[in-house]
Amino acid sequence: MNVPGPVSSNDSRAARPVFISFSSTNQDRAIELSEALEARAVRCWMSCRDVDPGENYQEAIVQAIRGARAMVLVFSSAANSSDEIKKELSLASRNRIPVIAVRIENAEPTDAFAYELSTRQWIDALHGWDMAIDRLVSSLDHVGQAIAGEPLPTRPRLLSPRVATVCGAVALVGVLAVGLYFWRPFPRSERLTVQIADIKAVDVPQGSALAFQQALADAISDENVVQIKDKDATYALTGTITNLDGKFDYAVRLTNPLSGDVLWSANRTVDMAAGAAGPQQAAASVSWVVRCALGDAMESPRPLSEQALSLYLQHCQLDLWGDGGLRWPLQVKSDKNVVSRRLDIANQLIADAPYFSRSWSLLARDAGAAAVLATPFGTSPQAAAKLSVTARDAVHRALQLDPRDGYAYLSAAYLVPWRDWTQREAMHKRSAELSGRHCGCEHEQYALLLLRVGRPSDAIVEAQRALDIQPNSASALDLLAISYYAAGHVADGDRVVASRTSFWKGTSGSLNMTLYQAIETKRWAQAADVSKQIFDQPSEAPLVEAFAALASGNQARIASARSVVVAMPLDLAVIQPRVSFLVAIGDSREAMAILTPQTLKREPAMDYVLDPQVAPLRTDPAWIEMLKQRGMIYYWRKSKKAPEFCKSAKAPPVCQMI
Repeated sequence: MNVPGPVSSNDSRAARPVFISFSSTNQDRAIELSEALEARAVRCWMSCRDVDPGENYQEAIVQAIRGARAMVLVFSSAANSSDEIKKELSLASRNRIPVIAVRIENAEPTDAFAYELSTRQWIDALHGWDMAIDRLVSSLDHVGQAIAGEPLPTRPRLLSPRVATVCGAVALVGVLAVGLYFWRPFPRSERLTVQIADIKAVDVPQGSALAFQQALADAISDENVVQIKDKDATYALTGTITNLDGKFDYAVRLTNPLSGDVLWSANRTVDMAAGAAGPQQAAASVSWVVRCALGDAMESPRPLSEQALSLYLQHCQLDLWGDGGLRWPLQVKSDKNVVSRRLDIANQLIADAPYFSRSWSLLARDAGAAAVLATPFGTSPQAAAKLSVTARDAVHRALQLDPRDGYAYLSAAYLVPWRDWTQREAMHKRSAELSGRHCGCEHEQYALLLLRVGRPSDAIVEAQRALDIQPNSASALDLLAISYYAAGHVADGDRVVASRTSFWKGTSGSLNMTLYQAIETKRWAQAADVSKQIFDQPSEAPLVEAFAALASGNQARIASARSVVVAMPLDLAVIQPRVSFLVAIGDSREAMAILTPQTLKREPAMDYVLDPQVAPLRTDPAWIEMLKQRGMIYYWRKSKKAPEFCKSAKAPPVCQMI
């Protein structure tokens, strides 16, 4: 896997991190101070988290002080007697780095400290922590003005990493952001135009070419992004439909009509069982890629080169090709090549369009994804740590270039430690607020987070907003249906599933959603029928029999199926149907035995911990402990947003803890 190095920077000192100097005795308070500053968008550097594994500790500190815009000293009696802090103050003095002391204890500087700090700024944090932090931010702003020689913005500009894991461990770097409304967006380019020039049909039913051409025009055209023109368009889209081994193969090319250069080409194969929905499915896949890339191009502060636009088209294809639905079984390991390829493309985009914030946002997302998936991908801890640093720095660069880049906030959300639901929600919410009109992915991801924290009604709103942008997005349809079921609106959920399976007829995603619907609504005959088509591996056969046993109602058969399902090896690909079956037959103990170990990891198993499918587990003490470990109870308390199941007349015991 390609591992990019840290992002270089030629920024003025005013945009550099603040060095946090502290005694190890006061590490927790120093972390608290760092979090408070970064929540106000002041970037910080701390030795306990920012020294890479294997890096020379002392050299890293020296370099960090030299590169800092200011030093903040967490002053206490322990700091007062620290020889290391004396050395750091001396280095700051030699390098003319401003020092601001924040007193957290009623202690006076003595000896060398009295001399070093005699002319420094002091902020007393003994009485009124928030007020002290506000004063500190203001002081740092003035320091930045003096260094940069120009006025600072009225609000901080940068997003910074958040400490939420034990310092000193190799962990994901969290990123916080404060997005505000006063920044002006970059001027948008005029709408780009596309001509659907020539669609040919070879050995397929008559009318297929015309149906595909019309479906393309309907799917791509959007008054906010792309306009379809009959001639003199910016780009031309051509295609060929052929019969390929009993399936329809839709081959498309996007070209520059002036130069004749091919910017993007791809094939979308559709099962003949899709019937009249086939051209619409292919057109939807093509439109997602074209709208995604051209929508990004419109946001660029200067015209993208054809090379850059071609790279964006390839990147969008890796993200959006296919039916785009929520997959089940989950196949994480098969994505390794996709993640690697996306990361390669993002690095090429940085080289070709470093002036464009979206290039950095994509690098942040892809490097962060590669870091998160380091264990299943076999990436070394050292390489994963470098990927995390790259992702964090790329988010900062993206927001420097465009503070209204919603995708940068989405990338930042992926970097926040997964148990920190409060900050992740803040990032997703800001991302959705700044979302453009060409993707809808920001709304989809916010909807997914809202589902995970037990707020399906809010998730419905975000999923619908995603569908307003991309009307036939399979993943948005899936999220909307799941949200309806979670909110108790079964009829609405069934309606959305019907729409999804009608448009995406014959796709694996539709089968997955049909099985989800069957389990959610306890339609065991439907589950038994669909599971035969999904679980086609010998190791998955027990699940097919399990749902068939439920459909039969035969208790002996159910008991036999239970024994086999319990004995199945732990496999994320089938953990959800296993747990659902065990809950359905009332075996909460075995369900928790499977569920608990997985939800304490950053794995997709956590997606359905609050799902109505597992509602009977909510009275189990192990389930409550699992929520504590995941940070859910802390989130509900802090946000004052209890899960919606707490509104029911029979609220589970966990609701009394919020």
